[in-house]
Amino acid sequence: MLAQSFFGMMTSKGLILLFIFVFSPSVLARLTDEPKVVDFHTQVTKYDDEFIGVFGVDIAATSNLVISAEIDTDKYLELGVSYDWLYEKSYFNVYGQYGFDDTIDIYDLGFLYGYSLTPKMFLYWNTYYQWRNSSKTIELPEQIDYVNYRQEWKNTIGVSYTVHRYLQVGVNYNLDILTSDHGYESSTRSSYDLSLTAKLPYVQPYVKYTKGQYRVRPGRPIEDSSNVELGFYLDF
Repeated sequence: MLAQSFFGMMTSKGLILLFIFVFSPSVLARLTDEPKVVDFHTQVTKYDDEFIGVFGVDIAATSNLVISAEIDTDKYLELGVSYDWLYEKSYFNVYGQYGFDDTIDIYDLGFLYGYSLTPKMFLYWNTYYQWRNSSKTIELPEQIDYVNYRQEWKNTIGVSYTVHRYLQVGVNYNLDILTSDHGYESSTRSSYDLSLTAKLPYVQPYVKYTKGQYRVRPGRPIEDSSNVELGFYLDF
């Protein structure tokens, strides 16, 4: 049974530690034999000369439906809902998210597919469409107003491997496509992630390295850089 093989070795959801870099932690928790009703997570990212903190919570409304909330030190608040199910060795998740702060509104609609290749290796593809509205604070002439209303198609292909019952390794490749009008030379942005997660009782610390063209947080601009993210998930 899938939930007793690869998923049975997990204890929490990773928008993301299998899905830390795709989702928040409650998905995997609900794929085990003892699903959690509430999961908390926090993380700190060093970006240039500043630190960005994030705190989030996921609530399992039913065995398949999860409601989530997350806020960071930029005062960007994100609310989401997801619905997932298993079929043999495949995992499916459809989700929607709305995030905002004083400068921007962001809407996401997405789908995640995962496949348990072996009891220790999991492959996944996350894809979602994003609408960005930054017209709250910027008024531009009509001919360049597209800057305020950007649309992006985001994709992540990844693999997670359980080296040991207490150690998990993950690799992601991310490709973002600007689908609306823009003033850049290229409409594509790419980056990759490398991660290590310690699967300890009650707490799961992790470190993630990201390099390429990406946003360190949804409300931030795309930049070509690299950073190290440290965080942990609480598992009660």
